[in-house]
Amino acid sequence: QDVRSLQFTPKGDMLVGGSDDFALYLWTSPPAGGKSKEGPAPTQSSPAVSCLHSDWINAVAISPDGALVASGGLDNVVRLLDVRTRRPVGRLRIVAAVQAMVMTPDMRLIITGSSDIRLWSLPKMRQAHHREQACTQSGAAGKGHTTEVAGLAMSADGQVAASVCSALDADQKSAGLELIAWSCESGAALGKCVVPRPVEEDDRPSCLCVSPMGAMAVVCSDTARLFLLGLLPPKAEPLWVKEAAHEDRIVCCQWLDADTFATGGEDGFIRMWSVKRRECISAVSVHEDGVFCMCFAADNRRVLSGGHFEPPKWTNLESESCLCVLSSGDESTCYSKVGGLSLSADASRAVTCSWDSHLRIWALPSGRLLRTIEHLSDWVTKGFGAVCADCDGGRLGFVVSYAWDQQIHLWDFCDLADTEAERCETPLAVHCKSEKCIWKLATLQCDVPLVRLATPRAWPMPGVQQAASAAVRRSLAFSDEEGGVHFFHVTGAVGG
Repeated sequence: QDVRSLQFTPKGDMLVGGSDDFALYLWTSPPAGGKSKEGPAPTQSSPAVSCLHSDWINAVAISPDGALVASGGLDNVVRLLDVRTRRPVGRLRIVAAVQAMVMTPDMRLIITGSSDIRLWSLPKMRQAHHREQACTQSGAAGKGHTTEVAGLAMSADGQVAASVCSALDADQKSAGLELIAWSCESGAALGKCVVPRPVEEDDRPSCLCVSPMGAMAVVCSDTARLFLLGLLPPKAEPLWVKEAAHEDRIVCCQWLDADTFATGGEDGFIRMWSVKRRECISAVSVHEDGVFCMCFAADNRRVLSGGHFEPPKWTNLESESCLCVLSSGDESTCYSKVGGLSLSADASRAVTCSWDSHLRIWALPSGRLLRTIEHLSDWVTKGFGAVCADCDGGRLGFVVSYAWDQQIHLWDFCDLADTEAERCETPLAVHCKSEKCIWKLATLQCDVPLVRLATPRAWPMPGVQQAASAAVRRSLAFSDEEGGVHFFHVTGAVGG
């Protein structure tokens, strides 16, 4: 097989090579003046390490002391190997094949070159690996889910989160719903359960919402069923199962108050449900091609929703009337397909993330486009969304956006909260990497692709203390495509 990368240790006592047979080879040299007592002869290779990659290894990097070897390949994975034990001690998954790689002399960073250049924390790679191994050995739920997370949600105070995935059998059919409750502060699993389901039903969860106090969760399935479950701790016996809650697959859901939650389905309806009465209390047809995502205003009457191939709509469910359609005149499929949306607490501004990779800020109820941030990512169909953090009076403040390319962006759109912003005749469109894009405060590079986002329903900007939301923890939770759930806490003060 062809060797695609080679590198010596600084001392020249070991040569590492990556091959297109997916294996990593380590050759060691005997000490000067004699035969090595521990390593093989200089013409003989150490046993190949073949459990690291599933495709060609393009790049290798060695730590200055020769104790660690990093390898990257066409499988979009970076692996960290302990040379002495020949065991992996770290792993990264990136969005493109690794073509080049280097490790800094202080062993703090690994720098990868693929479609772009990215810097990764080597200590955090090792910490994440040790946590995962510890959880696996103890059997704790903290290691995450067995398959990709299908639903992720958080309580109103930002203290408790829940996630759900399919519990698959040997034939990859869903034999139940795997539910985990999490502490947002520690990231520890509070409990885990599997709600058993008949295999022939093949119930697969599609979305999840959590009650304001975090005591219950609703899981919806692609078979149009909904399950009301106890969450603290998670209980396998449902409190309520509603068959045929929609005429088609349920795609999104949101808990509104202690007794009420809402669901949106591919039948185009948004339905509201009473927990106490165990029945549907409202059903309004909003989109012809199905409801893909939704976000309710604080009054629980108005809702911003995205259709599968329709522009977002601002609707009053009480009067069953469309207040406005968010349209800038570009009705292409990518523009219309909204992957995520959010509202400011006062419902005067909306944020949408579309499949054309643009983030847009809108004025409500006029439906006027205020600003477009273009090309946030080339990877948006798998995961792309945003959430608003509120300034004083519930006005638009910070916005947190994420995409499948492993990046989280923090934006300051406070200048768009004033009515003066609506008087601009032409909405400003700026490329996200342009020097004119002055609203980006920070970018956080993660080590996994981000698929789903959960936050408290309303939370204040750092430094803003509002009576109604002072007790809300500014928690962010993200799920990746391999069943992991990751927690962040937004801290600091405005301008700090």
